[in-house]
Amino acid sequence: MSINNAYKILITLLFKNKEEIEKEIDFKKIKYDNIIKLASSHLMIPALYVRLRENKLLKIINNDFKEYIKYIYDLNKIRNNNLMKELRELSKLYIENEIDHVFLKGSSYIAYGRFNDIGERMIGDIDVLVAKSDYNKSIRLSKKYGYNSNAIFIFDSKHYPRMIHPKKLFALEIHNRLLRKKNKLLKPESFLNNKIKLESNIYVPNKKDRILHTIYNYQINDLGNLNATISYRSLYDIAVYNSEINNLLKFKYSKYLNNYFLISDYIGVTNTNVKLNILNKIYLCRFKAKRKYKIYNILDNIICRQIRATSIRINNFYRLFTSSKYRLYLLNKINRKLNCILFY
Repeated sequence: MSINNAYKILITLLFKNKEEIEKEIDFKKIKYDNIIKLASSHLMIPALYVRLRENKLLKIINNDFKEYIKYIYDLNKIRNNNLMKELRELSKLYIENEIDHVFLKGSSYIAYGRFNDIGERMIGDIDVLVAKSDYNKSIRLSKKYGYNSNAIFIFDSKHYPRMIHPKKLFALEIHNRLLRKKNKLLKPESFLNNKIKLESNIYVPNKKDRILHTIYNYQINDLGNLNATISYRSLYDIAVYNSEINNLLKFKYSKYLNNYFLISDYIGVTNTNVKLNILNKIYLCRFKAKRKYKIYNILDNIICRQIRATSIRINNFYRLFTSSKYRLYLLNKINRKLNCILFY
């Protein structure tokens, strides 16, 4: 089974119904190791188990494969039950101390009840956006509650360094903005103003903002647009919102949305019929070539890394002359390194 076949099989299992799955997949010919590697790379093993169970296909798959994905699913379900407990605790803490906040990404989908099964979606950290005026207060409050970070602050980061609590399962990332690039695509103020309060007293973004953040987070923060790649996890998060997606594309244009749905249409998950211009066609050709030719994929990734590194260097050089805060940050960074050399 080729890599391309593994992609097609995983897409079919995750996004299509039982009739389509049985029509398109010969389960006797599946190389399950390839499916596990691909599903793991997209953090989709629990979702894969749930989809196979919902479609009553567990009885016809390889037994070792079934036991493995069920084991991962069971662990993830325990984690996500703990997640809800920790979300409620943090929400109570922030509400009582008048911190204007909203939970983001996977945490918001779990809290909202996007998934039929709480074990379906894998979560890394708890991400929370707080109002600019409450940012420093929320960090102090979280530290007082027991969260702490040993990581070094990165200048102009969209969130405070990842914080860990010795008695909690999930790390915490407190955001002061939503995207690594400063632009007007997602405004924190709008997210906070339009948030909704759930019965659990947890604040999450409204549906439109959740969809947009899911896409832009992958396209910009995770460099999906630069690398011409797609995240099955992000697609799975928004796959149930087809009518909302089509409305978004009617009224909100951006290259990030277009390129995202260009690929998702091509692999058969969505049907938005994005209009193609010459740049879109080149972008789609890159995506196809990266999947088909290993050497091209390697070369394309090398070029993308160089583009990203060059962009960072240019931006930092510009900051050196325009930002006194950045110059102070650099001096402190140099001082720390000198102290390490002299005293250790």
